[in-house]
Amino acid sequence: MPSKLDPRLLEAVERTVANIAERERLVDVLVALNRPLDSVVRGDLTGRGLSVRTDAGTILTASVALGRVNAVAESPHVLKLELSSPLFGEPGGSGGEGPA
Repeated sequence: MPSKLDPRLLEAVERTVANIAERERLVDVLVALNRPLDSVVRGDLTGRGLSVRTDAGTILTASVALGRVNAVAESPHVLKLELSSPLFGEPGGSGGEGPA
């Protein structure tokens, strides 16, 4: 289901082919659903390895092991998966120092 993955997430998943240890690394993702989260959708997604943190209608924040991303993308409820990045980086990190 590469069409459901954003380019950064697709690249990270493809790297797991060469690096088996990377398959277990958890990544934060944003998930777009075709309907609001309910018990059926949640059961499907958690069964595929997704750990939901928050939901806002049809958008979720979650984490998943890189080796399980394709299983999540194969869900009929998932429209899009994006690799999440922090809004504000840690001081001294590459993400900046937050708002001025």
